[in-house]
Amino acid sequence: MLVKVKMNKAIRDFLESDLIYNLNVLGVIDNMPDAEIYVDDEKAPKGVMVRKDYFNYIYSEDDGFIDEMLESHFAEGFFGFSGLKKSIAEKIRSRFMNSWESKCTLYYLPEGALDLSLIKTPVRDIDIKDAEVVDKYYTYRSPWSIHEIRENITNRPSSAVYVDGDIACWVLIHKDDSMGIMYTKEEHRQKGYAVDVTIDLAEKIIKRGKIPYLQIVEGNSMSPGLANKCGFIPHGKCEWFGIIVGVPNDFVELSKKGEEILINELSPELKKVMNLQDFTEKHLYNATFELKKIEHELEGFKVEKAESKNDIKKWCEIVASSYCCSKEKYKQFNDELLNTVTKENSLFNLWIGYLNGSGVSAIATLVYEEEICGLYFNSTVAEAKNQEIEKATILEALKLEDKNYIEFVVLQTSKEKVGLYEDLGFMVIPEEKLV
Repeated sequence: MLVKVKMNKAIRDFLESDLIYNLNVLGVIDNMPDAEIYVDDEKAPKGVMVRKDYFNYIYSEDDGFIDEMLESHFAEGFFGFSGLKKSIAEKIRSRFMNSWESKCTLYYLPEGALDLSLIKTPVRDIDIKDAEVVDKYYTYRSPWSIHEIRENITNRPSSAVYVDGDIACWVLIHKDDSMGIMYTKEEHRQKGYAVDVTIDLAEKIIKRGKIPYLQIVEGNSMSPGLANKCGFIPHGKCEWFGIIVGVPNDFVELSKKGEEILINELSPELKKVMNLQDFTEKHLYNATFELKKIEHELEGFKVEKAESKNDIKKWCEIVASSYCCSKEKYKQFNDELLNTVTKENSLFNLWIGYLNGSGVSAIATLVYEEEICGLYFNSTVAEAKNQEIEKATILEALKLEDKNYIEFVVLQTSKEKVGLYEDLGFMVIPEEKLV
């Protein structure tokens, strides 16, 4: 059983047994007194979990500890993990739906490697009045990042080069003691300022009795060279990621809202000729991060947005042919569907799947809330009806829609189509949760 505890020497000694990988855990404990600490044994821990709001900082090589931790502290909801050693991250991620990831390489400055002679320009602390400038250029800028940046500047050392009174290059220390939020304004690049601020801040960290370290995201081609030039060496891989556990109520409410929006978008006449149960019988959800990992390419197949009158007409014909079994119902369904999707301010984006140039499938996306997308009218013509085309249509349409930075997909569908979506990793929302 994991217990909530206060920091003690046994816990610190345990974390320091793999010190470089646990610099972030120790940083959070030292800098965030309201962070919660959980262990299995105060005197001889096999693992440590530190929790602060959404993020969790974990260290344990013991599978039993990880099992117990996940069972007792991750019942249902959205959870983030920060800077976990790759081997530990993999044990956790493999059990759940993942919502995002950021894979990094962990660098640190070995003892005695600090070279102050590399500083060529005067460096000073960042003025708090420049917090908004730092936030403006921050890669992960958000509505709350300005508050984090102000806290970093106020409570921990920082370093910046100023030119004619204006901040030109800077680097800060995060709450987990990692160096980051580095930036050099474009007009001041290629002058060595990034080296100046990095070495200066590393010295300040060492004077605080700590080890300078940073986490460089995979795909960042510039920072590894700068780190090496400043004496930092790679220690190993670490990961940031998010998981979704159980069926969070947010998805239940979002799916209910999606159903309500769908029904409101349909014309009264269309509702009369269609079976709404074909669209709303079962509710499901997934993370676009998981969908992007699926490789499902069909030779000669592509998806394009239906925007012209002819394309929209073709889209309606494909959907109507999929949902109607009689000629009489087909015409009425097709006409009312066309009226619905062409009305002023329609929320639907329409997509057609082409196989070797022929339109064979159709689907509609509907973006609502922030970063949430609904899927509707998933259809395939009879002569090309198979799950491979349906899956490819879903995946390709979502890739094209993802320009809106969609994070989650919710949908409502008939019971017969549930298996198709489950094959793509969608999770069914239990009916009792929808009541």
